[in-house]
Amino acid sequence: MTKETLLTAVIISLITATGPVSHTTAQDFTISGEYAKQSKRHPGITPYVPDVSEVEARLGVAYETTESGRTLKMDIYSPTKKGGDMTPIVLIHGGGWQSGRRNLDAPLAARLAEGGLCAFCVDYRLSVEAKYPAAIVDINSALTWIGEHSEDLGVDISRLTVAGTSAGGQMAALVGASNGRVEKYIPQNKVVPRIACVVDIDGVLAFIHPDSSEGQDKPGKPSCATKWLGTPMSADSALWREASALSHIGEWSADRFIFINSSQKRFSAGQAEAVEALRKAGKKATEHKTEGTPHTFWLFEPWAEDVAELIIKEIEEN
Repeated sequence: MTKETLLTAVIISLITATGPVSHTTAQDFTISGEYAKQSKRHPGITPYVPDVSEVEARLGVAYETTESGRTLKMDIYSPTKKGGDMTPIVLIHGGGWQSGRRNLDAPLAARLAEGGLCAFCVDYRLSVEAKYPAAIVDINSALTWIGEHSEDLGVDISRLTVAGTSAGGQMAALVGASNGRVEKYIPQNKVVPRIACVVDIDGVLAFIHPDSSEGQDKPGKPSCATKWLGTPMSADSALWREASALSHIGEWSADRFIFINSSQKRFSAGQAEAVEALRKAGKKATEHKTEGTPHTFWLFEPWAEDVAELIIKEIEEN
C-alpha cells in the first residue's frame, strides 16, 4: 500500500467512525453523524477526502499530561519533502466545547500539508472533563510544545498560525487575541510562542451579543457555552465576556485574522466589532463568507477544498 493510499484510508476510516469515545458525551460529534444530518438538508454533498500524494502523518504524539493523568496528544501532518521554514498551523476541532476529537480536522490538515504547511490536530480537555479555561491552557501547552520542537519539526515558529472550526474557531480567536497576555491561560512554568495569525472558521467572537445563541438556556438543557463556562450568563456575565475574543483585542494580538464563515449568522456573533477593533489596533482582518452553506461546511464538498485553498493562499502569500 502506497503512502497516498494509506493516508486516504486513514482519512476514510475517520470519516466513517461512529460512537462515543473517552472524555466525550454520549452524543459525540463525528463526521459520519454530521453527514447523516446535513445530507438531508443539502443533497449531493460528500465528506471531504482530499487528493493528497506527498503528505506524511505522525499520529498520537504526546504533548502534555493533565492533572488527572490523561495524556494529551496531537497528530502532525507535513509534506513528504520538508523544508526548514514551513508555516505551523494548529487546528482546534469543534463540537460545542463538549464533544468531538482531534481527528475531525484530519482531511483539512492533510490538504494543508499538501499545500506546504505543517498542520497539527490537537487534543484539549472538553467541558465534560474540565471547565474553562482548561481547554485554553491545553491549547497553549500544545503551542509551547511546538515551539520547543520547532527546529526538529522544520517549522518557522515566527509564522505560528492557530486555526479552529466552530467552538475551535472561538478558542483560536481567543488565544490569538489574548496572545500570552492573560495569566490564567498560560501553562505553569511555560513560555508560549507568539501567535502570528488566526484562522477562525465559524467561531463566535462575543458570547454576549444579539446574534449569539449561546446562553439561551432552557430548563434542564443549558447551552453548550454554559456547560463549558460552568455558570449561566446571568450569574457571571463578566466571565462570559472574559471568554470572548472581542474582549482581548489590542496591540498584543496576532497580526492577522482570517474569518471564514457559513451563512449561519449566529456563528459570526461579534465579528463586525472584532474586525473594527483589530483594524484600529493596526491588525489585518479579512472576511470570507460562503453563501447557502451549513455550519459544518468545511467537512464537505463542494466547499471544503475551496476552504483549504483559501487558507493556503491567505497564509502563504503574506
